Amino acid sequence: SALEVGALVLDPATREVTWRGEAKALSRREFTLLHAFMAETGRVFTREQLEEKLYGWGEEIGSNALEVHVHHLRRKIFPGVVQTLRGVGYVMPKELP
Repeated sequence: SALEVGALVLDPATREVTWRGEAKALSRREFTLLHAFMAETGRVFTREQLEEKLYGWGEEIGSNALEVHVHHLRRKIFPGVVQTLRGVGYVMPKELP
């Protein structure tokens, strides 16, 4: 039941992520965020939708916390893994290089 988008593979059962065969260490929230994007590639997520996936009810959310998680995914995997659509939200392309 692993998710694959191009050379990016995410296995929810083992919580492993590989990019071009290289294992990537992700935090719990980075993993959750990447899983959401990979489960629905091409879907545009609003900031609010992603925050609901990442944080529990009543949990304090920093004003730029989501941007930090997206930045870390881009740094750890590659810059185009998640795209920002200004004023709309975030999306993972259906195809990755």
